[in-house]
Order: sequence, then structure tokens, then C-alpha cells
Amino acid sequence: MRFRTVVLLPILLVQLTALGQNIQNKEARDAAIQQLAQKGIKLDEESFIRAVIGNDVPVVTMFLAAGMNPNAQDKDGATALVHAIEEGHRKIALSLIASGADVNQKVASNAPLRVAAACGDVETAGALLAKGAEVDSLDKGGHTPMLVAMFGTGLRSVPDAFVAQFISDETDKPCLDKNDGYERTVRLLIDKGANVNIRASDGGETPLYVAAIFGNVEFVKLLLSKRVNVNSKAWQDRSVMRWMQALRTLPSDPEIKDDQVMMDWLSATRSRHAEIVNLLKHAGAR
Repeated sequence: MRFRTVVLLPILLVQLTALGQNIQNKEARDAAIQQLAQKGIKLDEESFIRAVIGNDVPVVTMFLAAGMNPNAQDKDGATALVHAIEEGHRKIALSLIASGADVNQKVASNAPLRVAAACGDVETAGALLAKGAEVDSLDKGGHTPMLVAMFGTGLRSVPDAFVAQFISDETDKPCLDKNDGYERTVRLLIDKGANVNIRASDGGETPLYVAAIFGNVEFVKLLLSKRVNVNSKAWQDRSVMRWMQALRTLPSDPEIKDDQVMMDWLSATRSRHAEIVNLLKHAGAR
């Protein structure tokens, strides 16, 4: 009898602990529901999404405590998590991830990690990866999060006038990092095993192509250290070396000569492009 009591006691303690936690959870859920009601806020997905977009952290916290599904979607299918990341509401994004939001649920072919990479949000990207986000998830153009973040580093290396001329309203999103978020995101994704030889299906861009074209010597060196294929086809089926050679002839192109923005950019990146050509040659590029 004594042995049986000793065996059953730990089981009973576990059951009592679980019961206590369930009671506490129910009390917290009931309290959150009551708080939302007192504020005149409906306990529905539409109101939840509105709070996420409005960066209302206390109300979002109440919704989650009240049992709201962290994977809630708006009428167009956009999830609360994607809204939070795109709006630059990092605290809410991290809260949704911690609450069990699906880190691989795609919205218009974009998984949350790809959205975080497009924003240069390394903290959210790290939280997504820690919860099992697919490091090489593809969007409809075949771009991985690392390739998207690499474009972000490129945009930071060119004049604003150049960006405005060639890039759409993607550049005015509130989430876009203004410091070193893109650079840190690229390094994080590579450290987590991102495919450095990925080639986009729409235009053929590769990480090496993006780094080289934008004159990012640091990342060209990093990619070469990861044994990237220096002779793989890139944009328009040209190798990166062929593109670098083409850049040298652009200043004499009649159409380019009249484009002051392009000429200024080419002038500013000439020395970096020359260094990259030497790095590629040393790595066996042709």
C-alpha cells in the first residue's frame, strides 16, 4: 500500500497542477473577454486584424488572452502575422509568433519569413526561424527570403533618385529598415543554411548577381567563401562576369549618357565593380 501511494502521489500532483493551470487560463480568458466587451470591441477576427494594423498592443494582447486564433485572416486572406510584419509592428509580430501563429502560412505566395526579409526585420526573421520557418520558401517569382534581403542591401547602396526611378511603391512601406537590418538578415539566413545558389524563376537573379551589380564587395566575398557557383547563369541567362563586363560599357551607351541618375550611380560604384571583377576572376569566373 505504501509503495502504491508513493507511485500515485506524483501523478496526483501533476493532475492537480494541470487543473490549476486550466482554471487560471479560464479566468484569464474570461477576464480578457470582459475587458474587450467593456471597450465595446467585438471578439471577432475583423476587430482583431484592425487592432493588429493599428498597433494596439494592449488590445491585441487581450484578444490573444481571450483565445483569438493567432492565424486570423482578413477578408482578402492576409494573416494577422503578415499585417504586423508589413506594418513594422515588431512587438505584435513577435507576440503572434510566440502565441503559435503559423510561421509558414503563405499570403499571396509570400511566407512570413519572406515578408520579414523584405523589410530587413532581422529580429522577426530570427523568431520565425526559431519556430521552424522554411529558410528557402519561394514567392511566385522564385525569390527566397535571402534573395529578397539581398535586394534590400542593394537598395541601400544606390541614390534615392535611382530607387525612385526603377522601384515601385514597395520602397515606402513603413517596415523598411533604415540601418543594417538587411545586412544582418542576409547573414542570419546564410548561417541558417539558405541556398546561396538560388536562381529566381522570373528573371534569373541570383544572390551573387545582386551583390555584384549593386557593388556590394562585402557580400560578394561572403558568397565566394560559401562556394557559390561563380559561373551560373543569372539575369537574361548571362553569367555574373558578363554582366560586370557589360556595366563597363554602359557609360558610352547613347541612351545611358542622358540619364544623369544612372551615370552618377555608375560613377560612384566604378571602383567597387572593378574590385568585384578581380574577386570573380580569382574565383574562376568567366
